[in-house]
Amino acid sequence: VTVLDTEAPIITSDSLITAFAEPGECYALLSNVSLPLISDNCGIDSSFYIGPNKLGVGENMVSVFVSDIHGNTRTREIIVDVVDNENPTVYAPDSLLIIDAEPGQCYALTANLEFPPMDDNCGIDSAFYSGAEQLEIGANTINISVLDIHGNSTTQEVIVTVFDSQAPEAYPDSMMMV
Repeated sequence: VTVLDTEAPIITSDSLITAFAEPGECYALLSNVSLPLISDNCGIDSSFYIGPNKLGVGENMVSVFVSDIHGNTRTREIIVDVVDNENPTVYAPDSLLIIDAEPGQCYALTANLEFPPMDDNCGIDSAFYSGAEQLEIGANTINISVLDIHGNSTTQEVIVTVFDSQAPEAYPDSMMMV
């Protein structure tokens, strides 16, 4: 009596697997994505993904291939949903800026501040300062908030020091009213 194994391996999985982008990158490596649950009545010989090794953020169609110890195989298409879960980075010291007051004023405007260097693995969507619109002479605490293209954000508190470097204006005596 010859017993033959004709039963193909089983790939047990939802059709969607979630993976996270590699640190500092905007993609996941397929070689680092966990395989779904596989089984066989006699034993698994090999299993692997078929598809590009770099999977961009979002949904990516790939195949899972599995073979058992008797040469039976099964292939199943699944979606690997790559998620960007890395927050943007702001490269700002605690004491961010030293700036001059607006001409003729005793304050600086937050809207006129430059942004420090910032970075994100997938890209910056927006950045803004929050706090007072007018920064008085001296040290002012404000926040820099940065949002990336996938909705991740970071906020950093910084101190902006405003100086009054404007010389007082002197008027000739003839302009003085008595």
